[in-house]
Amino acid sequence: MAILKFTNTTISIITGIIFIIIYLIKIFYNYNKKNKIIKKYNEKLELINQTKNNLINEIKILEKNNKEYINNTKKIQEKINNESNIKLENLKTENNALKINKILENKNINYEIENEQNKLNNLKLELHKLELENKNILPKLENLALLEEELEDLKEKYEELKNTSKCINLAKEQLQIAYEKMKENVTPKFTKNLSENIEKISNGKYKNVKFNDEKGLIVEIENGNYIQAENLSTGTIEQLYLSLRLATIDEISKENLPIILDETFAYFDKNRLKNTLEFLNTQLKNRQIFIFTCTKREQEILDELELEYNLIEM
Repeated sequence: MAILKFTNTTISIITGIIFIIIYLIKIFYNYNKKNKIIKKYNEKLELINQTKNNLINEIKILEKNNKEYINNTKKIQEKINNESNIKLENLKTENNALKINKILENKNINYEIENEQNKLNNLKLELHKLELENKNILPKLENLALLEEELEDLKEKYEELKNTSKCINLAKEQLQIAYEKMKENVTPKFTKNLSENIEKISNGKYKNVKFNDEKGLIVEIENGNYIQAENLSTGTIEQLYLSLRLATIDEISKENLPIILDETFAYFDKNRLKNTLEFLNTQLKNRQIFIFTCTKREQEILDELELEYNLIEM
């Protein structure tokens, strides 16, 4: 039975490697997604607030117009009543019935009464319009209530996102601190193993891996330039992560520890998967390798490469 011996230096190396893994996971899950979600909710909040304000202003204008029409109608009705009462009083004071009949038949008075009646009819039409507008206001008020509920719900989600953002920023700060400590503990041998692994797994597409003070983890590409790890594709980041795990094994122990890969190749295309399986077969043939997967891609490529393996279906 193999006995693992850990020294302070080994523990420091393991700690550094764990933080590298966290760093890569951070890149993989792409924190920009959080900013897009917050921006989306902010835009929706602003649109709802704008709609709400427009509805409130429209309701205020309708209410004001309604009051003005009602007041004008009352004034005209009072004027008509007052004039009618005055005229009737004048007529009552006349004792001569013939004079009353002549006054009633007077064209000017008839015209005036007809004119006032037309005004009254117009006011009734305006009142009818206001009643219709009031009926239209009710659905708008109901819609406003729904918008306010949605606004409150979005505010709660926004607060949750703000809290999540604070946690993420705090984690980033701690990762940065851990990263600085990790750089002091990473051995040249570990960096060399990591670079060799990624070069073989990527079939020479990616070569050296370095830790840069300004850009963090950087990888050399085929033309000799270096790019930041966070700018790599998801499949390449997964390759880099696998290379890191394999390099870690040599740092932890000199024994031939087994390698367990659980859905490690989910983001690998066929070429990446083929190169990786060939690498595992040639470079790590002295170790037990367990591959857990829910697809048949690995089995098909192993058969294509005519590599020996034991298949267990569960």
